[in-house]
Amino acid sequence: MRVLIISDTHDNLSNVDLLTKHVILKEKPKVIVHLGDFTSPFTLLKLKELKLPIVGVLGNNDGDISMLREIEHNIAPQPAEADLGELTAFLMHGFKDAVFTEKIATAIALSGYYRLVLFGHTHRYKVERRGTALLVNPGTLSGYLAEEATYAVLDTVSRNVQVKQLHTMNVLAEESIP
Repeated sequence: MRVLIISDTHDNLSNVDLLTKHVILKEKPKVIVHLGDFTSPFTLLKLKELKLPIVGVLGNNDGDISMLREIEHNIAPQPAEADLGELTAFLMHGFKDAVFTEKIATAIALSGYYRLVLFGHTHRYKVERRGTALLVNPGTLSGYLAEEATYAVLDTVSRNVQVKQLHTMNVLAEESIP
C-alpha cells in the first residue's frame, strides 16, 4: 500500500491543487496522512475531493478545529497512532520550536515502541533511521519558510520512504524502515 504523507499545508491551495491533480495520479496512494497545520477547513475539503481515507493530527496553526474534525473524524489532537498496512505509526505535529520538536520525535523513535515516527512543524524534511525506527518529516507542502514544497511517500510493502519535491517530484531523500 502506498501512503502519501504531508504536513504544513497552511492553506496554500495552489500547492494542494498541484498535489491533487498531478502527484496523486503518479503516486497512486491508498491513504493520506496529514501531520497538522491545515490552517482552515479549505485545505481539508480539497483533499476530501480525492475520496481517499485521510488520517492525521491537528497542528499549532489550525483554526476552526471543530469544523476540521467534522469534515474528517480521523483528524485527532496530537499525538496519535495510525495503522498503515501492517505498520502502526506514531503521528505528531510538533511542540514549541523545531529543536524541541525533533528532540521529542527522536525520543519516541528511540523508545522502540514504534517502527515509524511521523512529525511535521519544522518545515524541514527529514528521513532518518533512529534505533529500530524510521523518523520522517515530510517537510512543508506549502513551501512556506522552506526552500521548497515537499511531501513523502511510504510504500508499506517495501517499507521504503521517499521525500519528494512537489513541483518536480524529484526524490530528495530516501530510507527504509529498519
